[in-house]
Amino acid sequence: MIFMMTNLELLRKIHEGANECFNPDDEVVCHIAILRSWIDRESPENLAYVFDPNDDRFYDRLYTIDRFLNECKEIIDDELEESYFSINSFWRKNKHTEDIRHLNAFALDFDFYKKKKYQNLSPVEMYETHIKPALPMKPTAVIDSGRGLYVIYAFHHCSIVRIKLYQAIYKQFLDRFINYGMDPKAINVTQVIRVPGSYNVKANKTVEIIDSYNTEYELTDFCQLLPFTYEQVQVHREEQKEKRRKKEEVKVSQEARKERRKKCKIFLADLQKLIAMRNHQGYYEGYRELVIYLALEKMLWAGYDKDLAIKEASKLNDEFHWPLKEYSVEKQCMPAQVHYCTHSVKTVITKLEISEEEQKKLHVLVSREHKDLHRKHLKNKHPLLNRSKKEVEQLMRRTEVIKLKKEGKRNTDIANALEVDKSTITLDLKYINAHKHEFRKVLGDSIEALESALNDENLVRKTIYDELKRLRRWAEMSAYVLADP
Repeated sequence: MIFMMTNLELLRKIHEGANECFNPDDEVVCHIAILRSWIDRESPENLAYVFDPNDDRFYDRLYTIDRFLNECKEIIDDELEESYFSINSFWRKNKHTEDIRHLNAFALDFDFYKKKKYQNLSPVEMYETHIKPALPMKPTAVIDSGRGLYVIYAFHHCSIVRIKLYQAIYKQFLDRFINYGMDPKAINVTQVIRVPGSYNVKANKTVEIIDSYNTEYELTDFCQLLPFTYEQVQVHREEQKEKRRKKEEVKVSQEARKERRKKCKIFLADLQKLIAMRNHQGYYEGYRELVIYLALEKMLWAGYDKDLAIKEASKLNDEFHWPLKEYSVEKQCMPAQVHYCTHSVKTVITKLEISEEEQKKLHVLVSREHKDLHRKHLKNKHPLLNRSKKEVEQLMRRTEVIKLKKEGKRNTDIANALEVDKSTITLDLKYINAHKHEFRKVLGDSIEALESALNDENLVRKTIYDELKRLRRWAEMSAYVLADP
């Protein structure tokens, strides 16, 4: 008995996994596209608002599986004209490659009538005499599209992550059947084909299934069409991975070399400064070999050749109060091999026993704790003065206290004006009277530094306008305070 699918059975077969999920938490449903001119399906009320009732441009509508099958049933029952559906499904109502959710089938589109030697054959004749004998596997269905043919291979739906395998298999089909008029444009994953049972206006006939088989394929069943075995593919992947790795290494070495050289120069400058500080302290030996070793290691890591690294290390050696012997630089301090990763800053600080005081004068060889402390200090530092924000606020308040006191204000009135406790004003006056000359010197130096900072456009741009206004008022007030002792 010859097995022959109905039109709806074929559509259901292609999209049978539309409601299946790849994991239990997946709540996304599939959408299937129907492409046609929908003007004949518009209600008379809607047509009244259509700009051009004769405009029959095609566009997609996407449906869930049940609505899709109902729409297709109406198209088939009414033999509606020029109707197409997507063989793959989408996770949202957009028909783009990035929106594909399930890969469902291969649809080989044969426009054989464009080939001169086949143009006199009917679709059935072309299939029986040329295409069917050349097919590598039984098709799920063969459709007479009116003038051409569709050969459908439906398989159990799979994820879009297998798109490269899907496209590679499609390419093999194309290579095999290109001479029979297979359309290379029809291998797109968003491909649409005519709905079987719809009407082809150009051919003046109904699209119909002419052959079908009860197939149960998986995508991997078509791997036999690929020109390489699984083992060959694995070897090729490893070779490509190695090529990419080497290419990346070359790229990194070219791009990173300049950056590494910069870091190396700063590191060597820190070592040089450390030697100078320790020479001043009378700390002459016990760390020399380690310093030269670390310098050589860093230079080799930065891409210096061996001779140049030794030359630069010798210059550093000359900075010691008691330099090492020349042969010791190469023989005793040269690393056994070039390391891809040098000693960490923390390890260098520990091994060289770099103190907190020494770290304050270095750029790279600084511990994380010291950096955090420095950041905290910068955060609390006033943007225009080399003092903490707290110190500046205190100095500004004491300046205003003196000004108001000169105007004959009582401590209570000054406290109310400045919105502070009366005890704060008492303590401020007590401090100023006890350190009159020191206070005047600090205030004078601060105002001088402020005036210099206000001439720096970059610093001024970074400072809030209200703060600038407050600082200028303080400068004017300080001039009044300092003018009359």
